[in-house]
Amino acid sequence: MFWVHGSNTARFEEGYRAIAEAVKLPGRDAQNADILQLVHSWLCCAESGKWVMILDNADESSVFFSPHSRSVGDSIASSRQVRSLSVFLPQSNNGAILITSRDRDTAFRFTGRNQDIIKVEPMDQKDALTLLKKKPGTYFESDSGAELVGALDYIPLAITQAAAYIHRRAPRTSIVKYLKELQSKWSQGSPLNYDVGDPRRDENASNSIITTWQISFEHIRTTRPSAAELLSMSFFDRQGIPEDLLNDSKREDASSRNAE
Repeated sequence: MFWVHGSNTARFEEGYRAIAEAVKLPGRDAQNADILQLVHSWLCCAESGKWVMILDNADESSVFFSPHSRSVGDSIASSRQVRSLSVFLPQSNNGAILITSRDRDTAFRFTGRNQDIIKVEPMDQKDALTLLKKKPGTYFESDSGAELVGALDYIPLAITQAAAYIHRRAPRTSIVKYLKELQSKWSQGSPLNYDVGDPRRDENASNSIITTWQISFEHIRTTRPSAAELLSMSFFDRQGIPEDLLNDSKREDASSRNAE
């Protein structure tokens, strides 16, 4: 099973390189290696065995269906290398691709049939409460739990973030206390609620995810300022933060302490 991020060309190529490393593809370290083509050929080969690829966050049609100039190894991209990324998604009997997307038009371009598009509906209250119960354990209150998941619009990520926060700080924090803090944040408002005009986003969608994140982040910033500073770097790239950047931060902290 392979997981590939489809948010942009660089992340897609990074995912294919990870596949090449995972299966130890011959030629992957060659100077002129065409990683996308190597992985595509391997996935199409029946001898490679059964596989499943999850292409996540494929929200932009232009990323996959518009030609992209790309370099192969250290050489300059030639005309034959100006191809859309969609050609590197194999159609093979020995594999399957599950694509997640927030844009229905993009999803249709991938599948070509409305029958193959599965709309993920919101959770119902029963499933949302089950998810909430997995974290807080003995500190779970049924009535307030139902109120909390309702306030979070039954969004799994928001519920998970809230549950983790409650579990971590129990018994000092309970669902009742968290619900009050949540309502307080909503009454105060936040610049994070500013609508940037994303045409794919439902204008009626709630901001519960960013609010639960904000509550957790503010607690971290109060209790562990250095951890909050490191966490803030995730705004640049949540997975590709250079190690040197972290080391420089540590050295600056050490120099500051020595100066004091």
